[in-house]
This record gives sequence, C-alpha cells and structure tokens, in this order.
Amino acid sequence: MNINKNIIEQLNKEVEESIKLDEIPIGAVVFKSDDQSIIAAGHNTRQSDHNVLGHAEVNAILAAEMKINDWRLDGYSMIVSLKPCEMCSTVIKESRLDRIYYILNSNYIGVGNNVDFVKVDYFPEEEKMYDEYLKNFFHKKR
Repeated sequence: MNINKNIIEQLNKEVEESIKLDEIPIGAVVFKSDDQSIIAAGHNTRQSDHNVLGHAEVNAILAAEMKINDWRLDGYSMIVSLKPCEMCSTVIKESRLDRIYYILNSNYIGVGNNVDFVKVDYFPEEEKMYDEYLKNFFHKKR
C-alpha cells in the first residue's frame, strides 16, 4: 500500500509541533485503512503535559478513539515517524489497529509479532529529515 501525501503532510505537521514544544520530534497519524482518510493525529507531549504516557502514538490513538467513540480501532491504520517503543507497541496492539507503518527505525524493541508492522521505504526525504530532527534534538539536550 502506498501512503498518500496528505497523511505524510499531517505526519510532518505533528513532528514540527513536537519541535515547537521542545519535545522529542515524533508524530503519528491514524487513518482509515480502506480510503486513507485521516481521523486523528498526535505528537509527543510528555514534557509539556508532565505525563509519561504522552507519546505521539498514544495521543493519536486517544484522539481517534474519541472521534469514533470506540476504543476498538479495527479498520484503521497508523503511520509513525519513528518505530514505536515497547509501551506504544502494547497500546497499539490493544487498540486493534489493522497495520502500523513507520518511516525511521529506532533502537527500541518495538512492536511484537501480534501487530502487522511495515517499514515504509518510499519516503527517503522524510526519513532523512526525521533522523536529523532527532539528532539535533538530542545534541541540543546534551
């Protein structure tokens, strides 16, 4: 499946919002699996909300659940700028999303075998940009 450009543009907005908030620059977008219409998005808010659960994936899932008024996200997929951590992987699994796409690999353990997880290789510019955002963020912090 090719991810449409509107989804990538929204993903970029979420990453940029994380940067504005001085958060780790990660974004996530939830969309309908069949027609790729966006229903929710999220970015990191751990520092600004003082909440350990403030990961982009969790924020996007919570927004999607509120929008459809159900915690079950069957029929929906998500794209994330960075491969999800173990905590987010568990939340993703429990939310019943159909498929998870990610652009940039991470050093975290990531999603287990019970989730259909796909590395998207056809956005090399975004992959390079997200990598630079992360390097710059952590370089600034050290």
